[in-house]
Amino acid sequence: MGISEFFRTISWGATLTVAAIRIVLAALLWVVIMLLAGSIPNASTFFAMYITLLLVITVAMAVALPAVGLARAGIPFVGLLALPAWLAVLADPIIHVVWKMKPELIPVDHFKLINPPVLGLFNTEAETE
Repeated sequence: MGISEFFRTISWGATLTVAAIRIVLAALLWVVIMLLAGSIPNASTFFAMYITLLLVITVAMAVALPAVGLARAGIPFVGLLALPAWLAVLADPIIHVVWKMKPELIPVDHFKLINPPVLGLFNTEAETE
């Protein structure tokens, strides 16, 4: 699959919705883990760290999407740029539980317990053409 086919077949609405949910939850969970570990002393640091992680994970996911597309097109080693996006995987178990209870809230047909950073959410119509 070439890079243009990869980006043409992506269901952008579902991809961005799931990515946003994963980013928001993962940033919150990472900050809670830091709070429980004792590395965040007070509430003002909690919110500053949350905003920082929100931005870091967002940038990581934004870099990972084209990196995965380029890797699927056969460009060597570019897939390594997607590694920081694995920070978002921390939210997957919670999203999986929500998807099991209320599947209409998560716009995917199947959400596994642990997913790669960039989900392959493709239009089925584009794949059959």
